[in-house]
Amino acid sequence: MFRAAGHAGEAAAAWFLYVCFSILPVDAASALGGWIGRTFGSRLSVSNNARRNLKSTYPDWSDHQVETIVISMWDNLGRTAGEHPHLSQFNPYQKNSRVEVVGLENCENFLRADTSCLFF
Repeated sequence: MFRAAGHAGEAAAAWFLYVCFSILPVDAASALGGWIGRTFGSRLSVSNNARRNLKSTYPDWSDHQVETIVISMWDNLGRTAGEHPHLSQFNPYQKNSRVEVVGLENCENFLRADTSCLFF
C-alpha cells in the first residue's frame, strides 16, 4: 500500500512538472528542467551507479571529471523533460529550426528495400 502511495506521489509530481513546463516558453522550460536535473538529480542515489560505472570505465578520470559528466547527464535529462511538452512546436523541416534531421536518406533506403532496421 505504501508503494502504491509512493507511485501516486511520483505521478502527481511528474504531472505537476509537466503542466509547469507546458505553461512556460520552451527555452524557460528547458532551463528550469536543466536546473532541476543538475540540482536534485545528481544527489539521487541512482547517480552513484553512473559514478561507479564511469570510474570503472575510465579509471584514470578524476572525481571532478566524473562529477562533471554526472551533472551534465542530469542537465540533459532535465532539459529533455522540460522540452517534452513543446515537441509539437519543433519542426525539423522548417528553415532555422531548433532540430535537424540527419541521415534521412538512410531511412528512405530502408523503406525502399523493404527490410527491417534498428534505430538508436
